[in-house]
Amino acid sequence: MNTKKIFQQKKELKSRLRAWRDSAYIFIYASFCNGRTPKQIRSDLIKDAQKRRYIPLALLKQTFRTINFIKNNVNTTNEESPFFFIPNVKSKKNNDTIFKLAERSKFTMHTNKVINEEAQKFETEEKQKMINETLSNDENIFILVSSHGDCAKDHLNYQGKLYLNKDYQDKINKSKNKNEILKRINEENIKPFEWVINKPVWMITRPNCRHFFNEIDTNEVLTHTTQYLLRKHKMKLANGDRKIFQTIKHKTTSDWYTIENVQSLIEKYKERLEVHKTMNKVAPCDKLRMAIEKDKLLIKKWNEYLKTLKK
Repeated sequence: MNTKKIFQQKKELKSRLRAWRDSAYIFIYASFCNGRTPKQIRSDLIKDAQKRRYIPLALLKQTFRTINFIKNNVNTTNEESPFFFIPNVKSKKNNDTIFKLAERSKFTMHTNKVINEEAQKFETEEKQKMINETLSNDENIFILVSSHGDCAKDHLNYQGKLYLNKDYQDKINKSKNKNEILKRINEENIKPFEWVINKPVWMITRPNCRHFFNEIDTNEVLTHTTQYLLRKHKMKLANGDRKIFQTIKHKTTSDWYTIENVQSLIEKYKERLEVHKTMNKVAPCDKLRMAIEKDKLLIKKWNEYLKTLKK
């Protein structure tokens, strides 16, 4: 089973959702700065989401929360308020207020959670679909699950093992090697594949799990050890395939600072920089200018650190 295609599709889905989220964020900011009403902003976002079709309701609802947060927190009466806003006037100070409230709504953080949940849901469903399609057409009795040196602790006891295919009992009864097959099953306590891919283990089907499986010819299983089969089919890996961009929460423990994690962090700041630059273009303000400078500084800092990791 090759899960790389599913990971790639998941990556593309997250990219599309993030792109829409960023454009919605810019649109909300520009609309408030230009004096549009919350009702008008919501209406346009609904129309756009319906046209695209792939925008989940949960993501649309989160944009509404940000719109309501800005609407409920602007202050049009007290000039001393940090969120003072003069209606029907275009000014950098008004823009500052809207940007501060947009940031305070934690729009990006909340929408990242929604996007990750949607992507994980997609991954789980696609993996299950692929497994069902594969097993429904297969006559082999045994399935081998890959082994990774950097396996998650709760999957250690289930990786690198043989499992029994769908309808294995009927297949065993029809086999001329029935006794040998039953002996191998008993010796290694081989369990059904359906058991390991479902609750509570969720091997392969769990979001971000990089394990994969292959159907193994019965005669091959009966004449070789499991370790030999892992090596022969190139299923014993030092590290699972992590060449998939994912949103990574920045941690400060020393083991976190790998080339891949730092590259992902740089990408995050580059994406944010482009959003801030676009927002500042449609409705400039001092707060955005400072945010842009901060993004540039962080990108420079992490690029310099990345060079030290590559030496």
